[in-house]
Amino acid sequence: LDKSDGDQLQRYLETLSQRFKRVRICCRDAMYLLRSKNVTVKHGTTALFLDPPYKGTAKTTYGSDCQEVTEELQEWLIEEQENPKLRIAVCGHAGDFELPAWTEYAWKRNRGYSTTAEKSALLDQERIWFSPQCLPVKE
Repeated sequence: LDKSDGDQLQRYLETLSQRFKRVRICCRDAMYLLRSKNVTVKHGTTALFLDPPYKGTAKTTYGSDCQEVTEELQEWLIEEQENPKLRIAVCGHAGDFELPAWTEYAWKRNRGYSTTAEKSALLDQERIWFSPQCLPVKE
């Protein structure tokens, strides 16, 4: 890197640092974290981006039954969907969650490392659900 590249990189990293100043990344049982007010709403409005094990793609993840995780998470999502202090985005495949009050966004991911026909068939099934408290996308 010459000096101008270094200056540009430093500005980029400073901008990124400011953007993530109030971000907390948690690594623990998801349902424990979600039910903890200390992790979620104690500090004010909280945005949550959840990417749980997808229903039907694995029997167990980290020692938990994926079907049970999805069902427990759906119950929590419905309980908290009107909480004004939570803005939630949750990822999955089409049909993983039934969240009628939420905005469902369909997208198609790149093939990536998917090598089986089964995995490739899921490329256009990707979804992100946004809770009613999320701000609308400005177009």
